[in-house]
Amino acid sequence: MSQNFPHRDRYVGRFPALLLLVKTQMRAAVPARLRNRDMLIHSSLGASVRRGVTLSLLSLFAAGVVQAADPQVPGISAQQASSLRDVFGINAPDDQPDADEDFRQRARQKDLMPSTDGDIPDINDRDAGPRILVNKFAFERLEEFPEFGITREGVLAEAERLRIVYMKEDQRGDAGYTPDELREITAYLRDIGSDSDVDDLTHEDMQALIELIRDQKRSRGLSFADLEEIANLLTIYYRKRGLFLARVLLPAQEVENGVVTFTVMEGRLGQLEALGNERYSEELLESPLEHIVGGIVTSQQVEEALYILNDLPGMTLTGAFSAGNNPGETRLRLVVREEDDFSYLVRFDNHGARFTGKARAYGNMQWHNPAGIGDNLSIGLLRSEDIGQNDSGDGLADEIGTREAHSNLGQISYSLPVFNLRNRVTISADRNTFDLVDEDGGIINALEISGVNTTYALRYDYQIRRTRDFNMSTGLAVTDKTSTVESYIDFLSTKDHVVAGEWNFYIDGLSQSGIRMLNTANLRVQYGSFQTDVVEGADENYVRTAIDTSSLFFIPLPFTEKYSRLLTSVRLQHTDQSLPSFEQFSMGGSTGVRGFQVGDFSADKSAFISNEWYFDLPEWNLFGRNTLNDVFQAGILFDLAYGIQNGGFITDSGTLAEDEWAQMSAAGLVFKASWGSTFSSKVSVATPVYGKSSLDPQEGDSSTEPLNNNPDAIEVFADINFYF
Repeated sequence: MSQNFPHRDRYVGRFPALLLLVKTQMRAAVPARLRNRDMLIHSSLGASVRRGVTLSLLSLFAAGVVQAADPQVPGISAQQASSLRDVFGINAPDDQPDADEDFRQRARQKDLMPSTDGDIPDINDRDAGPRILVNKFAFERLEEFPEFGITREGVLAEAERLRIVYMKEDQRGDAGYTPDELREITAYLRDIGSDSDVDDLTHEDMQALIELIRDQKRSRGLSFADLEEIANLLTIYYRKRGLFLARVLLPAQEVENGVVTFTVMEGRLGQLEALGNERYSEELLESPLEHIVGGIVTSQQVEEALYILNDLPGMTLTGAFSAGNNPGETRLRLVVREEDDFSYLVRFDNHGARFTGKARAYGNMQWHNPAGIGDNLSIGLLRSEDIGQNDSGDGLADEIGTREAHSNLGQISYSLPVFNLRNRVTISADRNTFDLVDEDGGIINALEISGVNTTYALRYDYQIRRTRDFNMSTGLAVTDKTSTVESYIDFLSTKDHVVAGEWNFYIDGLSQSGIRMLNTANLRVQYGSFQTDVVEGADENYVRTAIDTSSLFFIPLPFTEKYSRLLTSVRLQHTDQSLPSFEQFSMGGSTGVRGFQVGDFSADKSAFISNEWYFDLPEWNLFGRNTLNDVFQAGILFDLAYGIQNGGFITDSGTLAEDEWAQMSAAGLVFKASWGSTFSSKVSVATPVYGKSSLDPQEGDSSTEPLNNNPDAIEVFADINFYF
């Protein structure tokens, strides 16, 4: 930076007072405690620029949790809910018999007395048929699958249980009649007035009674429809245990001694077929399932493979089953619905920091599958600035003049699958340049602070489990972060360089029984090492542990059939060392306590809870099939946080720095709007409820401002997103 402006000496000569004023004015952008001289501007960068950019971009994804939670299908998109729907209910059409066949079928109805022997015709020839007294169920071929809890003994026991229920053997008393049959006989005797004196029965009455008993015996036994129903229940027995393509069939047979035989088709995957794919190869699409071709198909394997395939960039795919080439085999068709080459995001918000500009515009382009291997290239640009009147030159020498608060962030990342589609490697880089300016005018502008941040990262992710109801993944990352700050005052020109490694573990679960809910959790453990000098007494290395959770609950409203939706987010962070500013948690702003500003306080150790409670709006039709609830959401919010800045290092005055703390809370309203997959917006309006810090001045001290210096303030954070 140039140092040849003569009028600047008058500002430098007042340096202690200048630093005090800088500290006061920059409370919205820097941690309130100065760790050392190198932390002053670096903290303003990390807390206001980098954290504002990074966390607000992450909020794009966090917002999707509630948007996906449609009150009709909580937490599940229509595509997810129907991706496997075609597997079930595949039935061949029934042909109507001709007149001759109809006559022969009616002729067989002359004697319907049950028998322990009989014929089970082919499927096309079946009608109600004679009732068969079934003494036992047998199976032509009964293969065991103990890994799914399917054993020969278990299947035979279930078949025998169903036989007893359908034959009503558990209802027959010592006389051989069921309670319903006895009631029917008693009712007949009562009708003819002879329920108390048998001598009153006439010959006609006796004949009618005999015919009634014969009718009861004719109705005993199992019809073809009963046997088909039992076969379907045995099919469900297999499918509930994971063999969701299994089918129990009733083949044509001669029944002897009351033994009816079933056949079990376990459902083997014979072939895979990709349909509609142009940019993705058939080999790539079939890769998640090729290892089970020829084997038994389970619902978990197919569901997981379909979700992994739908995670491919730009891919929308469904699965459908059809008959395979050989008896007992099934063909899985992978039907590609969409293969988008590019997708775009344009976002406008006011989530920036005071001294780099609150108004921000962000654009992102995703190039899907450029190399044809399931890879993805992402490029993003962000610009922030203060769009109000610029009075930054007020009170300064002409040589300094008017400057503009702004920052420019460029991002690029490339990811590709390795080994298989469960493993993914991402390489990314971003560069952020900024000018730190108070456009309302202030002596801080005399420092002419500007800087550059760079981040390089290499990340590996492994998908352990991928389904609609349960997901689990883990990953490793290596990052290299450098922050360079330049100022007219050499004392404030700094450079921080940190290399870190991180392990993370992610899990989520969807529950639709009892209280419907979706829960997510992400655990991160990071080890970092400063590559530049640190202040005396501070550690050159640090270990940071953080956990982020998000829970969506559907809470029934009393005296109604409607539900409210409560979204609770928790972020916890712990370390015993002093962190670089870009790893601290910024407790205020759009992703913190929303009644405060970005950088009001940044913490090494922190606990943060955010609650958003949404209620249904009137079911008014707007456009097409969309209702007011489909487009708009409204609720109340309550945020609270507590944080500590770790001390333990030696200050410039030679004393041991103490821990500093802050706690804050806010309440307000939150509004959301969306239109399909093309537009979304979120607005929060909040005011402080409580704010206190160990750095707050003593009563009567006006040299600095307290954390909650404006209890009646109303902070509004808004974003608008367009997707193409």
